[in-house]
Amino acid sequence: MMDKAGGIQGQSVRPGKYARVERERRFLLAEPPTPSTVTVTRVITDRYLVGTRLRLRRADFPDGDCERKLTQKVPIPAQAVFRA
Repeated sequence: MMDKAGGIQGQSVRPGKYARVERERRFLLAEPPTPSTVTVTRVITDRYLVGTRLRLRRADFPDGDCERKLTQKVPIPAQAVFRA
C-alpha cells in the first residue's frame, strides 16, 4: 500500500530520490569486452509513452529477476547548462 509521500508503507523514501539530476555518459568502444570481463548482463526494454516525457524501462536478468523503472525526462533551463 502506498503512503502519501509516494513510498511503500513501512519503507522510507530518501529525500530527492526521484528529483535528482542524472548525467548521462556514453562511450565508444573499439570492440566489445571479452566475455571473461563481463560481470553482469541484462536485457533492457524501453517503452516510451507517446505525447509525454515518460519512459518505462524493464531490465531482465539471467536469473529470472526483473527490475522496472519509470522515469521522466525534464529539460533543465538553458542558463543552468554547464559550458566548458
